[in-house]
Amino acid sequence: MNSEHWSKRGEQGSYYGMKILLAIYSLFGRAVFSLLLKIVMLYYLLVAKETRRASAEYLHKVSLYADKQGQSLSKKLTVYQHLNSFGQTMLDKLAAWKGDFSTNNLTVHGLEYVEPLIKSKRGIVIIGSHLGNLELCRALSDKYIDLKINALVFTKHAARFNMLMQAVNPKSNLNIIQVNKIGPETAIMLDQKIEQGEWVVIVGDRTSISVEQRVIWADFLGQPAPFPQGPFLLSSILKAPVYLLFGLRDESKKSPHFNVYFEHFSDQIRLPRGKRELALQAVVEAYAQRLAFYTMKAPLQWYNFFNFWQLSKNSKSK
Repeated sequence: MNSEHWSKRGEQGSYYGMKILLAIYSLFGRAVFSLLLKIVMLYYLLVAKETRRASAEYLHKVSLYADKQGQSLSKKLTVYQHLNSFGQTMLDKLAAWKGDFSTNNLTVHGLEYVEPLIKSKRGIVIIGSHLGNLELCRALSDKYIDLKINALVFTKHAARFNMLMQAVNPKSNLNIIQVNKIGPETAIMLDQKIEQGEWVVIVGDRTSISVEQRVIWADFLGQPAPFPQGPFLLSSILKAPVYLLFGLRDESKKSPHFNVYFEHFSDQIRLPRGKRELALQAVVEAYAQRLAFYTMKAPLQWYNFFNFWQLSKNSKSK
């Protein structure tokens, strides 16, 4: 049975939830927060039926894909571990917002790209995902004070998130831009930011809120999945270099440490007339392959808690 669209899955409570979590973290610190988190996630495991089902289906796909690839998983993956990992990432986001992480907490793979890009005074597009913690790019903007990062989000609460982040850390150089759909006015605004040398971040692994059926089907973990056209079309319109960014928590370390993978994707995404669909298919497939590669590095850090391989019941299925 087709699932609900991801935007209907309780995202509206995230702003107030983050305010509560921020208060707990600020008052009691990481150790107490982590302890409370285990209790909260155990309760959530019991009551969140749809989330539990989506997590179990995803972990089953991961296991099948690992077997097919001849890849051994470090341990048996459980829904509770998956949920607890998500909670830990929420904690990491709060710490990043407060400026508690610096580049000392990061091992940046691809750092050789960063300084030349900043010196070039030309902006770039970063296509991220809901794998790991995209907020870690904030630590980069803290180190390079001239770097301004703009993150596109498809949630109704972006303005309030901005206010919350500014209150927590007035020096933050991460600007959240809320959009319902990617239209000409969005492209014009972002083109100006690119010309000013700013970076634009957008995720490539969630279908559009307004036109969900505008997708490209590409193999992900062994099965076809619908990826949104929008981020890749926008990247093409902006005519800017495109990079991928994945921030994965290093579970082997006791203190917070992360591997940030900053990877060149394309000098410029080109979608020539007459071959536009084929070119777009190839681009999305390349992204899906890299997403799968990094997902298998940290499968518990994939945070799309819905049936990623189907469109919702309100859209046309493949």
